[in-house]
Amino acid sequence: MNLNQLTYFLMVVDNGSVTQAAKKAFVSQAAVSKMIHQLENELGTELFIHEGRSLKLSREGKLFYSYVSDSLHLLNRGVQSLNQIDTDYYPVSILFKVASPLIVKIVMQIKQELPNVKLNITQHINGDTDLEQFDFIVNDEPQLHFKSEPVITEDILIGWNFSSGSKKYVTLDELQQTPCIAMSRGHSLRGILDTFNADFHLKIVPQYETDDPSTIRHLIENQIGWSFVPTKSWSGIKENFNLVQLQKNLPHRTIYLNTKHQQLSRPLQEVRNEIFNVFNS
Repeated sequence: MNLNQLTYFLMVVDNGSVTQAAKKAFVSQAAVSKMIHQLENELGTELFIHEGRSLKLSREGKLFYSYVSDSLHLLNRGVQSLNQIDTDYYPVSILFKVASPLIVKIVMQIKQELPNVKLNITQHINGDTDLEQFDFIVNDEPQLHFKSEPVITEDILIGWNFSSGSKKYVTLDELQQTPCIAMSRGHSLRGILDTFNADFHLKIVPQYETDDPSTIRHLIENQIGWSFVPTKSWSGIKENFNLVQLQKNLPHRTIYLNTKHQQLSRPLQEVRNEIFNVFNS
């Protein structure tokens, strides 16, 4: 097994066919096919299933892909780090599991205050991703086996765009009678809805679901429905809708900054400080 085999394997997966992978790599289709066949022979299993002219990963292929993708990502980071030894740049990797609307503001703040820091930002991972590759993880819960500290505790308001004027409060009856927009299962804000239902003995079922916070904001703006909106971690985007309160207790959540490092280097400490500054500004 060699690096070329793994590289071509990832390219075939990402492009959906040997033909497209060969074009991207500027090699012949035969060369790519040969590498894939050699890799499958060495592993003793088929990695792809043919569906017409396209290729899809087999069950074994999906498992293998999750490991190869992470491994090559780490390898590339290692190469980049070596190339930067003679420069003043310091690489820092951050995984944002939540608070994506604040990413641009955080990057701009770090660019201004720490121009020698090179950021690697990640937002989407799969269940097999090695979290040890990240210097920081922004999440709404402490990360297992990581050092965690709370950044802020924020209220969760209702994104509402159905009333003229400056509506300040919404009732439970209004929420139940209006379509609900929610994050997909597995996202933390979906857990807010589940807890909300349990606390108030409600049975609000989302009519619309998405895994993208910006889509939720656009749906609210266009009066498709209402949704829970974090007051701070979503404040990086100007909302064209009202943020209203419940007439009962507000939901809330805490944002944590998690790190694998028991002791932060000076550059990492400076990055940590700027993240805190943005959240608390």
